[in-house]
Amino acid sequence: MSITLKDLLSLPVMEGAIVRAGTLSLSNTVSGIGIVDQFDIQFNYDELFHTSKYLLGEILLSSYFLTFPLQVKLDCLHFLSRVGASGTLVMNIGMFKEDFEPEVIQTAEALDFPLIQMPSHRHSCSELITPIMEQILEDRKNQNYWTNIVLEYMASLSAQERSLTLLVDIISQYTHFSIGLYDKNLNLLHGADWAGEDFKPLHDANFTISHGEKLSTRTSYQSAFVSKTGNRYYFTRSPIFFSDPVLRYLTVISKQGAVNQIQFEQVMESIRLYLCIWEKNRSDKTALCHALIHNEPIKIQSLAKRLSVDIKKIHAVLIFSMTNRAKKEPDLLRTKLEKHYYSQGFTPISEVNGDCIVLFLEFPDYEINRYDFFMESEKAFSSYEEIERMMIHADYYNPGIYKDLFEEYVAYNAYLHRILPSKKVFNLGELHFCSECAAIASDKKASDHVLTILHPILHAASGADTLLETLETFIIDANGNIDKSAEMLYVHKGTVKYRLKRINEILGFDMRKMPESLTIYKALALYRILK
Repeated sequence: MSITLKDLLSLPVMEGAIVRAGTLSLSNTVSGIGIVDQFDIQFNYDELFHTSKYLLGEILLSSYFLTFPLQVKLDCLHFLSRVGASGTLVMNIGMFKEDFEPEVIQTAEALDFPLIQMPSHRHSCSELITPIMEQILEDRKNQNYWTNIVLEYMASLSAQERSLTLLVDIISQYTHFSIGLYDKNLNLLHGADWAGEDFKPLHDANFTISHGEKLSTRTSYQSAFVSKTGNRYYFTRSPIFFSDPVLRYLTVISKQGAVNQIQFEQVMESIRLYLCIWEKNRSDKTALCHALIHNEPIKIQSLAKRLSVDIKKIHAVLIFSMTNRAKKEPDLLRTKLEKHYYSQGFTPISEVNGDCIVLFLEFPDYEINRYDFFMESEKAFSSYEEIERMMIHADYYNPGIYKDLFEEYVAYNAYLHRILPSKKVFNLGELHFCSECAAIASDKKASDHVLTILHPILHAASGADTLLETLETFIIDANGNIDKSAEMLYVHKGTVKYRLKRINEILGFDMRKMPESLTIYKALALYRILK
């Protein structure tokens, strides 16, 4: 049975402790004890928590909490509650005021976050920490102490925060194991190397070789491998029996010695419970996304009803091409994208499809300006290193278009980069234009006809390459902006003006005038594809 706050309150050293708030959560399990004697609201604690989840299940001891400014106290309570701490144990060393502001008690009650106050001058910090840790360490001998903590914490998260990758990471923190979930070819899907080790076995080529031995002849497999530093690591691999068609194997790695069967089964059981309780809903959303892509109306209606999704409110589809780095763990990026749109008030429905992530959005009830939506998405994702290119199409629900749109994007994705190499985010018009140019490029007679307008430049007596580069940059990359063209070409804007004047003289017309500019734009795009 795991240790709870209620169990700790029965310890002799806790005599006189008063529960000031959060009495309904005294059943919270306690995994450890930590110190919080300063809290800087300028520091990004969320980023810290995402890289090191040491606060999960901990009771936080503080001698100086009562001295924090009121807003800092409230921020601290919100943060500790959000990251899964079990409660706060406040000491009073007698030098400062002895009570909480009413707002602190009210906030802790609203969060149902236990706030426990010790009587003045009763014990030092070390006198409290030692018996509490002895009780926790004694309980850890039961070996399943962390299972309840992890699953309770996952249950407390919202749907957009909960993920299999996060679960694996948290289990790794509690067991001090490195843990990997793999597909049938032993490609890593979700993994966590224990943060306490400098060596990262899941991403070590030596381990990959050892891990893959005898895959075709043995399903359950125990072995060991030696790192370049000479350290010996032990690992156990076994299949996971679940309906997920991709997830196949669990691997647990230890430096302390062979992973015993009881420990391995507890890790396995935690993952199975997560899959049964929460991943089924995610699988249904993946299936709905797949049905939308392939225009399967019966499946769409059935799955949408099961998930309480109003398909008439699906007004946007986004397709993300992943970089090679992101392809190794696509669900990390997928979860990141979903979380972004959940925070914006949308309901995301996504699927990893080949080298792409496809994401449909159920819009909220209030009106969304589609242009603002496109610009916000472009701004948000242009800096994502995991995204190579992406396409956004926002429109009213039109299931018939999704299948053709996805197939068109997959077929002409590479051409988008050739025509518009400086762009990362594309719209439907740009995709259609790209596919049209690609079709012309495949027909020599048609392509020769389109390129005719560029012949005077291509065959200019002098400076043909420079003039063509300037024309390409000005027309395609800079959208007719002289200042931007100069910046991209690393020349003075006066130089750009001179070159454009020279181009007009060679062509015999103003290349910025319609419809000539449209014909030149298409010819330049075609030239980029063919060269």
